[in-house]
Amino acid sequence: MAMTDFTYPLDSIAAALPYLVPVAEGWRYENPQTGVEARVEGRTATSHAGAGADADAHGYLLRGGLPRPSFMGVELAARFGLGAGFLERWNESNRAATAQAGKGPRLVAEHGLAWWRYMTGKAALRYAWPSLDVGVLEPLLLQRKATGEVVRVLVWPESFAHMVLSEALDFVVLRPVQQMQAPGQRPSGLVPFAALRERLHEQLRRFEEPLPYWLYRGGEAHRFLMRSVRALEAEPARDFTAVRLHEVVDG
Repeated sequence: MAMTDFTYPLDSIAAALPYLVPVAEGWRYENPQTGVEARVEGRTATSHAGAGADADAHGYLLRGGLPRPSFMGVELAARFGLGAGFLERWNESNRAATAQAGKGPRLVAEHGLAWWRYMTGKAALRYAWPSLDVGVLEPLLLQRKATGEVVRVLVWPESFAHMVLSEALDFVVLRPVQQMQAPGQRPSGLVPFAALRERLHEQLRRFEEPLPYWLYRGGEAHRFLMRSVRALEAEPARDFTAVRLHEVVDG
């Protein structure tokens, strides 16, 4: 995929210092959970202690490659304390770069933003449900081989009778307990998330804080419920493949 260089001047990098790693000729920002990457170029990059004052006194340049999913601009704006002007410029440049991009993995912008909100808020959900009996897992991003569409998929180990279910899901894959000893064995099929919610509605409780989600409590009926959910499998897993975050663009 051809990349376009995006730059934006910074008066200060003080707000982002906890997330920056010094490298040659500047700093690197990288969030492995959300795939957001950027570079900061400046006059010094010797230490965090000296960088704060230098950042306030001199100009810096935020640099990154486009196209990228829209949520990446939102994260950079939040981390660097940037306002609407940055987002307007970033979105305009990103739309232009996306329009010129060839075929590749594409994620609906609203779906990507919801996924990003869950990934950045997952720690708060783990804090809300600290018991290891409650699954608070990360949705995967998978590409549909036939079309390049990127979907959000939760792999649900059936051993979890209590599970946090994010709004940022398109499909769920059930992983039977016996597959725990066979990591190379792929699940058989994807269950549409809307169908799963309908089937399990009596076991779901809705929460709005710290972000919207459902909590599933299967209780004694959990095994039976998992069998009924498996009957909803609509698409084989072999029709999808893993995708790298830096390859994904708005679609």
